[in-house]
Amino acid sequence: MLGEIENSLRINLCDKEYAEGYAESFLNAYIATQIKVLREQRQMTQASLGSMIGTTQAGVSRYENVDYSSWNIRSLIKMARAFDVRLRVSFEPFGTLPGEVIWFERKTLERVSRDEDPGLIQGKPPVTDIGDWRAEKQRGRKRSELSSQIEDHSPQQPDAQEALCK
Repeated sequence: MLGEIENSLRINLCDKEYAEGYAESFLNAYIATQIKVLREQRQMTQASLGSMIGTTQAGVSRYENVDYSSWNIRSLIKMARAFDVRLRVSFEPFGTLPGEVIWFERKTLERVSRDEDPGLIQGKPPVTDIGDWRAEKQRGRKRSELSSQIEDHSPQQPDAQEALCK
């Protein structure tokens, strides 16, 4: 079932207008949902997060609305500091979007704080993408052990994407 959804989305993303609209909507939903997940993971209220970043409870509520689209990098940096994580902004090819949609769940949005970061504590980098997850799976680690560390997904092979769009 998920494979069918992923393939259908890949085909639809061949249409430029559809791809741009879908990507923007998904970005807004992703940011808003991750803000809420990180706030709840840290047991913060909207009001307490608001006071940490210089806004009101209503302002945080607006940031957590999936229909909000007026993101401001400065505000996102303030939230990253409040959550004790770093902000990463990245330009990506459209072919990576179906994988991100499939992996869009609470566990994949959670992030450890700097004080709990295994990449800083244990001296080895955490699993950060689907390719790393696949390698760890082969070594016997379960998805549930890794999913909270997944940030992005390996790109679709260019030839396969080109074949879908013809």
